[in-house]
Amino acid sequence: GEATALKYNVISGVEWYGAGSNLLFIPLTAFLITAVNFILFKRIKNKKEFLNFLTVFTSLSVQLILLFAVLLISRVN
Repeated sequence: GEATALKYNVISGVEWYGAGSNLLFIPLTAFLITAVNFILFKRIKNKKEFLNFLTVFTSLSVQLILLFAVLLISRVN
């Protein structure tokens, strides 16, 4: 396929090129982190209220940061 910018630096521009399908690993990573957090949430559901909040908050934060990263990278291309 066509080469896509995978890493962009403000100073030097595009640093890494690769297949556009490599961008799909970012959402896959977010899904895996969410799955681990969900398993942790289910295991500690009745034990610690703060840890439940922390797993959900972490999951949401990771999803939003990775979504923002994918959007910025796709704008460069």
